[in-house]
Amino acid sequence: CLIFNSRLRAFAPAGISEYTIPDSVKMILGEVFVSCENLTDVIIPEGVENIQNLSFGGCVGLTSIVLPSTLYYLGFAPFYACSNLKEVYCKSLVPPIIEYDGWQGFDYNAPDRVIYVPMESVDAYKVAYGWADYADCIVGYDM
Repeated sequence: CLIFNSRLRAFAPAGISEYTIPDSVKMILGEVFVSCENLTDVIIPEGVENIQNLSFGGCVGLTSIVLPSTLYYLGFAPFYACSNLKEVYCKSLVPPIIEYDGWQGFDYNAPDRVIYVPMESVDAYKVAYGWADYADCIVGYDM
């Protein structure tokens, strides 16, 4: 499966609290989980390379997300207005590209949000386009 979601807003406003993204998925299209307010913790499986615009926008129940090492692209505002998102774990050694369209990838998350990145990549994330806006929130972790 090269993409996930045959149409926008596939699960919104279904009210799902959990969903297992198949390992065969390479791309999560835009707005697939938008406004799924009961979704709490998300682990994007290894193999996903691309997460499109507003994929998880408005998921106010989302508290943590794990992004795979295979991720190289985030569309604009994939986690916009996830007001309770406190922990973002990025496994990629190279900062994924973040698209900008007036909203950034992690705008309007929890005020105490932390973005964990591989220890050896902290400096790269802190200066990368799109990630530099969150430099104060970026912390290294040992993989």
